[in-house]
Amino acid sequence: MTIVYFMQIVTALEIKHHSMEQGTLQIIISSIIAFVAILSFVFNIRNNKKIKELKESKEELAKAIKTLSRHTPNYSYRIKRQVKEFHLDGNGNAVIQSLWDGLEPFQEFSNLKIPYTFTAEGNGVRISKPVVIELNDSDYPVVMRDLKFRSNGKDYSEYKGNFTILGHCSTSDCKIGFKCTQEVEKGYTSTKKEAQQRYKNTDWENEYCASKVLVPMDELELAIIFPYELKELSGKPYPVCFVSGTHTIHIKETEIIQNGFEYEFDKKATLRVKDPTPGLTYAISWMPPDSEVN
Repeated sequence: MTIVYFMQIVTALEIKHHSMEQGTLQIIISSIIAFVAILSFVFNIRNNKKIKELKESKEELAKAIKTLSRHTPNYSYRIKRQVKEFHLDGNGNAVIQSLWDGLEPFQEFSNLKIPYTFTAEGNGVRISKPVVIELNDSDYPVVMRDLKFRSNGKDYSEYKGNFTILGHCSTSDCKIGFKCTQEVEKGYTSTKKEAQQRYKNTDWENEYCASKVLVPMDELELAIIFPYELKELSGKPYPVCFVSGTHTIHIKETEIIQNGFEYEFDKKATLRVKDPTPGLTYAISWMPPDSEVN
């Protein structure tokens, strides 16, 4: 009997000891879990901080690249101001006047060539040969050279050439400016129905006038003079920026340029862009009236 009682006591002690071991193990496991949670929390804070720092670094890098693309060279020149005006009539025709003012070379040059391309699409479209003349205060004459024309005879016409600054110029003594006039027939739609028909298979379904930025410049100005009051349009003009060579909207740049857009008088819309980005295409888009306006 005494032996049995002793064995019961030993068994009870072993159970209690085992329970104590389990309790200790649970405490240790809980402590480890808590420690891991704390480490994870600290790691997440540091990780989020690093992600934020990385994002800020990328934004700063993007700004730096943009600044470099505007002001350093891969380019041999920059422009103080470019103005492009589209004078439309009610039949889809236009006279386009472009002004390049204050061309500044980054290096000496002889007979500098500036690429020129004008493309027009539309049923029965025709374009005239561009007329180029230097500004009155320009130190150098400017002519069009290497001009080539192509057309499918139906709905596509294009001129390509080079504005050529005649003479030798250094970086310090140049005063250069010129203007170009280009006429186009049937290049723009004059009614909403015509616009919807012409652009139904394209990524952009509204009418627009645009200018691609080829080199760094201080300011780009686009203006459209309509043959009718803006209130007669089916959709009022608005500014948009495209990724060059496409109708894909550059969302960020489109947001930025909104402040530079305004209606002047009843028939004119103007977009002014400070430090436009080379490679992007800036445009004013609209939807023509429901019917022709005389």
